[in-house]
Formats: sequence, structure tokens, C-alpha cells
Amino acid sequence: MQTWDYEGKSPLEIVRRIEGEIRAALPEELTTCAAQGSKTRDTLCSRREPTELTTPCDLLPTFGQPRRLNQGIAFPVGIGINHCVAHYGPLLSTETPILIKDGDLLKIDFGVHVGGHITDAAFTLGINTTRFDELIGVSRRATMIGVEMSGPDQLLSEIGDAIEEYVTSKEITIDPGKKTYPLKTMKELCGHSIGQFIIHSGKAVPNCNLSKQSPPILYRERMRPGEKYAIEPFITTGNGVNIYGTEISHYRMLSSLPSPSPSPSPSPSPSPSRFYEYIRNEYQTLPFNLRWLEELAPSILGCDTHQEIKNHLKEWVDAKLMEEYPPIYDVEGSYVAQTEHNVWIDEKRAILLTGF
Repeated sequence: MQTWDYEGKSPLEIVRRIEGEIRAALPEELTTCAAQGSKTRDTLCSRREPTELTTPCDLLPTFGQPRRLNQGIAFPVGIGINHCVAHYGPLLSTETPILIKDGDLLKIDFGVHVGGHITDAAFTLGINTTRFDELIGVSRRATMIGVEMSGPDQLLSEIGDAIEEYVTSKEITIDPGKKTYPLKTMKELCGHSIGQFIIHSGKAVPNCNLSKQSPPILYRERMRPGEKYAIEPFITTGNGVNIYGTEISHYRMLSSLPSPSPSPSPSPSPSPSRFYEYIRNEYQTLPFNLRWLEELAPSILGCDTHQEIKNHLKEWVDAKLMEEYPPIYDVEGSYVAQTEHNVWIDEKRAILLTGF
């Protein structure tokens, strides 16, 4: 296996390389495990320690084609650098590409599925540096607190209470002898229940104490047998308040609705029906990356230009046929770490589905 280093690479290079690994093969044993909600930590999300980490093949499972509904990518690969929290996916149309450099904090978030049975996971690493080891350690432990508390009849709000209590009790130094950072959770972001073909299926796993918010929030939902959850606190040295970017790459169809009628236009234009049918057939309600559409000839989607593709997506978001996932940031100069695991709730316990 050839080694591969992140340093000096652009997010687009990394995402394409990871997607190539995902396309490579589908472990047969995973098909049964994912469908039955069995423990799949050894297959689904295994990687080496960061000091040994050299190729995406060590990071991710080898899953099938990303654009087929039987198996593949269930949530587009996201790259979060330093204060970028989530949902950043590089586009071909990105005007100012970013290069990852030594000393950066890198988050990789992704989802995979078999027959719509989804596993969603994420991890964080420092690029050729140990300066973020404390932060990454707090991130991992915060997630494991949520995992260890999970089980049938568990109040979801109590998980958030425990995660925030642990995180806010910690202070770290990024560079020894320099500034000390108190830690917070990104309070507006939550873990979530996962359904078939629905990555966010209704219940939230808070990352903060909801009763201490302003105004206080009463949330009495519980974990139930037969449910699957993503536990994913985001730990930050910043303000813990979402800042939304404008270059959107992640979208999702809200339901398998009939194709919308083409909008009235004073001049002839391609019908959006073929485009909409393509998304419904290829992704159903699984999120997809705009870049996947940018890589196609617009005529395949019944469009004249790539800009027209973006225009149709915006129309369908405005019409509530689709939702968009704008990239999320904390304040510039801060650092955010994420560790995400999935658990399956059976009659007696929670089963960890992912492992690092």
C-alpha cells in the first residue's frame, strides 16, 4: 500500500482520493451487519493512530459506487480545517482553493450505507503536529461519554448535560507555555437518530445542557430499542456559535416527491424534470455533493450550464423540496475537533457500530 500525506494537498484532492477508496469494494460481511444493526466497528470505520496515518485507505471503509442506492456514500465527505466545523465540501467552481499545511487541525466526516442502512462517522487529526493532542483527546472522550450513556430508555437530554459538563471542565494549551483555552461545545449542533435512507431522522442528541439555555428547553425524548444514533459533540476553543458560509456543496431531497412542474419562463428553457428525476433516482433522500453534478455534462441533467444546475437547486430549496447544508464555522482563529460514533439500541444495551 502506498503512503499518502495530507500536507500540501487541497480539500478537493483529499475528497477525490477518499471517494476513490470508497468506490473500490464492498465487504460482503458488512451487508448483513449493517442491515441487522450488528456491531461493525472492525469493518465500518477503522484507522490507524495519527502518527501512522498515511493513506485514506487506513481511514475509511472500502464501499461501493457513491451514486447507487444499493450501497455507497450516504453523506458527502466533509473536510473541516481549523475553525471550519462541518459541511464543507470542495467544489470544482471554488474560486480560492485551500491547501492543507503542517500544523493544521483536520476533521474528516463521512457517511456510508448498504441498502439505505447508514453509518455516519468522523475523526480529527493534527497535520504533522502533536499540538492538538489535548483537544482531540477531549473530543474523543466527550463522544465516548455519550456512547457509554446510550441505551434503551435513556433520556437524550441527559447525554447533552454530561457532555457539556465534561467539556467545560477542561482547559487546554495548543502550544506549550502559551495561551490556555477554555473549551465549549457547539451548542446549536447535535447528534441525531438515523433511519433508512434518512441520515437525520427526527430525534436529537444534544451536546449541551438544554435546561440552562435561554430560554430553557425541555426535551424529554428517549432512546428506544431498534433505533440508531450518531453521537457527535463538536469541541471548540472559540465562541461555540454557528457562523454559516455561503459556498454550499451539500444538498438533500426531502422526500421522493413527484417531479416539480417547470417554472413559467418568458423564453424557452430546459425542463428541470430530468434533473429532478436524476437526483431522485441516484440519491433518493441521501445527501449529495454539488460537485458530483458539476462533474457531469449539464445536458445530462437537462440543463445548459452548471450555473443553471445551481439555480434549480436554489429553487427547490426555496420550495422546500430540498434542504441545503451550508458550511459551518466558529470564529476565525479558533480550533474545532469532532469525533463521531454510531450506536445501535437493542433491548438491553447500546452496541457501538464504529471504532477508531
